[in-house]
Amino acid sequence: MYLQGLAGNPVTFIFIFKACARASDIGNGKRVHGHAFKLGLETYLFVSNALIHMCAYCGGLGFGQKLFDGMWERDLVSWNSLICGYSQCNRFNEVLGLFEAMQAANVRADAVTMVKVILAYMYCKCGVVEKAMEVFQWMEKKDSVSWTSVISGLAVNGFADSALESFSRMLREGVQPTHGTFVGILLACAHVGLVEKGLEYFESMEKIHGLMPELKHYGCVVDLLSRSGKLYKASEFVQTMPVGPGACSMEDIAECMQDSRECGPS
Repeated sequence: MYLQGLAGNPVTFIFIFKACARASDIGNGKRVHGHAFKLGLETYLFVSNALIHMCAYCGGLGFGQKLFDGMWERDLVSWNSLICGYSQCNRFNEVLGLFEAMQAANVRADAVTMVKVILAYMYCKCGVVEKAMEVFQWMEKKDSVSWTSVISGLAVNGFADSALESFSRMLREGVQPTHGTFVGILLACAHVGLVEKGLEYFESMEKIHGLMPELKHYGCVVDLLSRSGKLYKASEFVQTMPVGPGACSMEDIAECMQDSRECGPS
């Protein structure tokens, strides 16, 4: 298109930046940015937002931050693009800093913002789980992602009872749990030794919620049984796993715990 003398318009560059983000191609993205700059299209807010989104998801956060700082106008998408980028890179202090700056700029957060902020509060090792729950309560609409974030965050930080209560509230409000939700629930049960309750949750995945357990869930059950001293029962459970005997190793359990920290739905 370019070789035929067609410069393109703002919509053209939005899709190119999105393509670069999907391909994790920051190099071509920067070159395309040069063309957009020469054409004066960078001044369009939605073009700048697409460019920041690309930087956030291609490992170009430094470049994206400079673009963001230089913007004359910012909207919710601008803030969310940068917040999501820092969250993806586990740079949670920056997420919290951006959220505070966003509030100071009187930009109203949405569900995307709040989920990332909740995750940041859960993972910053500064004992502010209460603050994360306060942020969660602010959310007008709570979906499976936000509920899973809270449940898994509480479980990881040792608030097992609160995690289980949150799960009950989630079900009462009619929100469908995900595979990620059950990783958090099983981890919470393991932390406080609720063996029978944990096994009930595990069985309910398929029977009640239509979710086929995955290897990480079997790993969580083995961890649950082992922590409670039921090593023989854990061994029996491994032998009856449909994924094959011996497949649930310590690496799988470690992966299970890591998945609960990621809090992503699946």
